[in-house]
Amino acid sequence: MAETLYHRKLKEQIAQACTKYGWKVQVEARIGSQTADVLAERGSRLVVFEVQWSRAGERELTDRNRRYRLAGAESVWFVRFAPEPAVPEVKTIGLSKDGKRAKVGCRELSIEEAVELSLNNGLIFRRSLVPAKVQTAEIFKFPMVCWKCGRITQVIHPSPESLYRSVCNCELWQMRLSDEPLGQALSELQKKGMRELRDVGPIRKRFSRTTETAYWSNGCKWCGAIMGEWFVIDELLEYIYENPEPAFRMEFEVEVSKLPFELREELCRPPSHWCFREK
Repeated sequence: MAETLYHRKLKEQIAQACTKYGWKVQVEARIGSQTADVLAERGSRLVVFEVQWSRAGERELTDRNRRYRLAGAESVWFVRFAPEPAVPEVKTIGLSKDGKRAKVGCRELSIEEAVELSLNNGLIFRRSLVPAKVQTAEIFKFPMVCWKCGRITQVIHPSPESLYRSVCNCELWQMRLSDEPLGQALSELQKKGMRELRDVGPIRKRFSRTTETAYWSNGCKWCGAIMGEWFVIDELLEYIYENPEPAFRMEFEVEVSKLPFELREELCRPPSHWCFREK
C-alpha cells in the first residue's frame, strides 16, 4: 500500500523531535524482521515509533509490538483508530483526524510533546481514570436572603462548569462546596483572611436536618443558619445569568478517599487507557 502524505509528514515530525532531544534517528530502519517508521537510539535504549494511519486490529498491533520487543526495542504507536479497550502491551497515542495533533486520554498535545513524553517514559497504562492531584475551581460569590433571620448574607459556590478532571484531562464530575477537598480548602483560605471571603459566613461543616448529614456549607453571617446547598445552587444559576464572571479562581489538592462517593464510583469504571505518568 502506498504511503500517504499524512503518514510521511508524521514520520518527519517524529524524527525531528527525536533529534531535537538528543537521540540518533533512522527512518525506515530495519530491526529484527520488521521495518520501523522511525527508530530512535541513545545508549543502549532503542525506541521504535510507528504511525498507523489505517485501522489495525489488536492482534496485529500486539504481534508487531512483541516482535519489536524480542529485537530489543520499545515501541510507541501513533494511531488514528485506537483499540478499545486499550491494550496494556501496546503503548498507543491517539491522533486527531488531520494527524496534526496527538491525543493522550482527553488531552491534546503537539506531536513533539508526545514524542518527548514517550522518550522520557512519561506514559503509563491505567485500567481506570485517576483524578489529577491538583484541581482548579472557579468560585462565585453572591448575596442570598437567609431563610431563618431574613437578612442578606454572602455565599459562595463553585461554577457549574468547574469539573474534577483526570490526570489526562477527562471530565469526571461537577464540583460542589460540600465536597470534602474543596470545602476544606475554602475554609482554610477563609481562616487565612482571603479578601474575597471576608464578608462570607464561616465555611464549615454543619448538620442538615434535610439530608441528616453534616457537610461543608455556607452559613448566614448573622445568625449562623445553614444555607442548604440545593438552594444555593438554584440562586447561583440565576445569578450567573447576569454575572458570568467568578469572584476568584483557586487550585486545591485532592485525595481519592475524600472525593464524593459518586466520583469514586465513576473512577472504578473503565475505559482502560494510556495516560500521563504522575510526577
